[in-house]
Amino acid sequence: MSDDERRMRELCLNHCVYYKPGKDEELACLGFLVIKEMIEEGRSLDLAERWQPAGAEVERMLAKELCPRCPFNPDDCDYILKEGDAAPCGGFVALSGLIQARCITVRDAGDVIERIC
Repeated sequence: MSDDERRMRELCLNHCVYYKPGKDEELACLGFLVIKEMIEEGRSLDLAERWQPAGAEVERMLAKELCPRCPFNPDDCDYILKEGDAAPCGGFVALSGLIQARCITVRDAGDVIERIC
């Protein structure tokens, strides 16, 4: 496993309640893919940090950008299916934490989503 792959798995391990270590997962949430793309573009993002989700306003804006295009939406996403009464995926948590910490903006995430989707 490469250093980049290890760093990306830190995202899942530190932020995602749905992640099962050792399970071979080919499908990744869109938040994971957005962060992966940002890192590949040269952004320095600390994925070992245990980010806390941002406030409701940021989460609403991020969900509007991210969730409709995520491969898990709508059939396999508890956060969407339970209308926010379930934990969001690790990619969502990490992105909202990075936004809250002012490392990135919702627009940064939206720009990457436009390019990769």
